[in-house]
Amino acid sequence: MDSITHPPSEAKARTLLRSCVWPDGHPRCPRCQTAHVRASGDRYHCPHCRRKFSLYSGTWLKGCHLSPLTLWKLIWCWQQGYAPGQMAELSGVSPQCVSRLLPRLRAHLPRTVQKLTGIVEVDETCVAHHKHGGQRWVMGAILRSAPRKVALRLVMDREQETTDRFLLDHVSTQSFVVTDGWQAYRHIEDFFGYHHRIANHEHGDLGPTNRIESLWSAFDRWRLRQYGTPRRSHLQGIVWEYQARISTPDWFESPLSFLTNALLPVPRE
Repeated sequence: MDSITHPPSEAKARTLLRSCVWPDGHPRCPRCQTAHVRASGDRYHCPHCRRKFSLYSGTWLKGCHLSPLTLWKLIWCWQQGYAPGQMAELSGVSPQCVSRLLPRLRAHLPRTVQKLTGIVEVDETCVAHHKHGGQRWVMGAILRSAPRKVALRLVMDREQETTDRFLLDHVSTQSFVVTDGWQAYRHIEDFFGYHHRIANHEHGDLGPTNRIESLWSAFDRWRLRQYGTPRRSHLQGIVWEYQARISTPDWFESPLSFLTNALLPVPRE
């Protein structure tokens, strides 16, 4: 599917989705796992446990009433960065349908990356401005060398305990860490053994943290363009999505690449 104007046929979309759910090509009952089932249109019948099931049964798409082709269109629009309203219009579904589907798609993206090793720039940015201390922060780390990798985490504050935990979880202690002059980073060389370089922004030393600052600018533009001002409950999923878009771009090459990675074979119920 090269564009929304040239989608696969309904039969082709169903065939591709079936190959993601059952990689061996044999439909299996989600309860007893037998492959000796009978197909009847879009439904299957298991003679062993006398249970009817569909292509979505036993997967995280269970309960989804979208046709394979409509699901294909929605995933393609999401991968291309269309706003939810545009996704609904181009796919012929309601905005409420899109708002229910997006969290399910984001929930099955990879949430972790291998620890970054090398020259790593670390910083934080505020993503929600609320009165009375209700700010939400995103901690971020970006690897300078290729392949491009980032680690992002939504946090409540940027105090020393929070920054320490982020660094230990996402950055190898063998790395050379570059940060700004925020006081929470000043001890990491003595306590954890990181090689540390401080870029003092107040004195105009901005070059060493160019990549992480550019990351925040790109993240803000993408977030506002695609989601506007999202609910606070959706912020964590949006942060994970942006991390996945950069660190695992193969998930966003096509709907087939996403479903192949995210839609595991039907598990036993």
